[in-house]
Amino acid sequence: MADDGLDTFYADRLWNLLPRFYRTSDSPDGTDTPGPLRELVGRLGSGIAASRRSVDALGRLGSIETADDWATAYFAELLATRLVGSMDARAQRLDVARTIYYRRRAGTLGLIELLASDVTGHDARGVEFFRRLGRTRHQFDPPIGGDATLAGSELLIGAFSGTPAGGTADLRKAWGASATNGPFDEFAHTADFRRPGQTAGHFAIPRVGIFVWWLYAYAIEDATPVQRQGCPNEFTFDPTGRDIPLYGAGGRTRETLGENWTSPEPWELPIAISNLLFAEDAGQFYPAALSVDLAGGGTPAPDTLADLAIDTELGRFRFPKGAPVGEFLSTYRHALAGPVGAQGQPDTLPAMPDEPAAATIISGGTLGTALDSPVDARTVIFDDSRTYNGFAGPIAIGPGGTLVLRATSQRRPLLRWTTPGTEVVIDGGDSDARLVLRGLHWQGADLRLTGKFASVSIELATLDPGSLDGGAIGSAIDGLALNPAKLIVEADVSVLTVSRSITGPIVTAGAGVIETLIVADSIIQAIVPAQQALLTTSGRIELLRTTVLGPAQVHRISASSTLFDDVVLVDDAQHGCIRFSTYAVGSGLHEPYRSVAIPRRSAILHSRRFGDPGYARVSAEADRVIASPGAGTSIWTGAENGAETGAFSSERVALKARSLSIKLEEFMPIGTFPVLIDANV
Repeated sequence: MADDGLDTFYADRLWNLLPRFYRTSDSPDGTDTPGPLRELVGRLGSGIAASRRSVDALGRLGSIETADDWATAYFAELLATRLVGSMDARAQRLDVARTIYYRRRAGTLGLIELLASDVTGHDARGVEFFRRLGRTRHQFDPPIGGDATLAGSELLIGAFSGTPAGGTADLRKAWGASATNGPFDEFAHTADFRRPGQTAGHFAIPRVGIFVWWLYAYAIEDATPVQRQGCPNEFTFDPTGRDIPLYGAGGRTRETLGENWTSPEPWELPIAISNLLFAEDAGQFYPAALSVDLAGGGTPAPDTLADLAIDTELGRFRFPKGAPVGEFLSTYRHALAGPVGAQGQPDTLPAMPDEPAAATIISGGTLGTALDSPVDARTVIFDDSRTYNGFAGPIAIGPGGTLVLRATSQRRPLLRWTTPGTEVVIDGGDSDARLVLRGLHWQGADLRLTGKFASVSIELATLDPGSLDGGAIGSAIDGLALNPAKLIVEADVSVLTVSRSITGPIVTAGAGVIETLIVADSIIQAIVPAQQALLTTSGRIELLRTTVLGPAQVHRISASSTLFDDVVLVDDAQHGCIRFSTYAVGSGLHEPYRSVAIPRRSAILHSRRFGDPGYARVSAEADRVIASPGAGTSIWTGAENGAETGAFSSERVALKARSLSIKLEEFMPIGTFPVLIDANV
């Protein structure tokens, strides 16, 4: 609870009411040092302040919108609402606040989509599968002919394929044909009596599909495109030079989910934009979701589609008539399972504590003299998402100095080195220096720490883990080798903190020591199997909700809700604890508690390639590879909070899916059953 000053206020008022003689006598040495009487008055003041807060809260507790979280259960009891324990506080509050609204609209497709959005916090689309069954039309069916727009709104003709309801598939429209078995399937199917799941058992009269988009589409605005090697007119949207699929911006509003509900169109959802979908109606996505912006010496403005050829599946664009003169930037959206790594910092991100006031704000892709050594106390703020040529270094931090390198709100600057084998040294000197990297993407160089650091903090940042292509190091579109950016600690570091970040290997070298390494909600990856993802010879490691891709060899470790996909060897296995985690067979761990073992490098993730939408995301079928399955053993629901183990545990996907299934039981149409489908798979 934030300090509202009431404790001090009432303690001072009580103290001033006492005679001066007692106040003076309370100080044992005749000074203002508080004595036992002052301590007693302070405790009385705290009690009065607590009573005042309770009185002030009475008005707030009268409404579900303003009441504290603990009061939600009492409102639910008054409304006889089935409050699902696995729902988070936000979803429970919405459930209670909209109970009457839900009941009035129970059984409608609009209510099902709204309920899915409220419970999961993600966009969803409902599909009544009986409408997708092939059948012979009878005399009670409305005629299909007439106004095509009206027929489409009444689901008599597919809006994208032109296929009549229940009739023969019309394959002449490419996007409509490619949408088969998805949320926008318009073809007729034979009845499927198998048990419903992700890919089967959908098409039957009593089943209603709820397609949920679990991935987030993160926006990168005005980034620096990368030119294809040997082709001056072709570029990637992604500033690291990778081919990545582009995603829609979404845009469903509360109006389209409420009284004026309409079934969402593809461009109203954070959907992967296929080339066929983009060709169907490019204007719905450009420039709302993706654009090539011409700077022209001023505010960037979108180029026209007539001047561009865009491959949305590879995330590339080219200028058929030749690239324009001057600077142009790319705006696009990419997908990930949660806010891990440099994705563009949100507005709600709290300010940096103890940040040096001497701030240097840079923009335009030029570092200038912002990182010239030595550094005593300096904050360097990147004010855009452009690419900055990596500095040469080394950077020397003065005695007890602090260096903060961070992005401004909703920006993701890229530091990119194009010379192979580059290593950047940051030296902490002989005394306790501080280093903070926040919101930055670092590519093409290793980071080596030397000297002495009191603390090193990496937050919402990405030290590019690199990519493999056919077993070898991959290349960006401009030929840059996608080597991992390693964090090499050759310094004496008291505390190294990695929070909500993605990094390459973290290793100690020479006389380097990390006394305490704390990693939370992060991904550490070694793309080469023989390379250690974590390598420390001393100190202790604490991992919380972290995914470690690659082998690890450490001195002492504690981990909770963590996923190790390869062997972990520990020097001191008698100290520390591994709990609610996943580890590889052959690891040298001491009696893991409520954890599961898997074969090393098992296929439990949607993707191990950085840049893919399913990167480091646990598959719902991951439990099939558990070495010794038994009651209560799970990867998908094995974390301490009941969700998947690893970096995206805080997203609680498994719990949200379970909560939605429970709530749907109350509001589904009579005789129908929900089928939850992951729309991102």
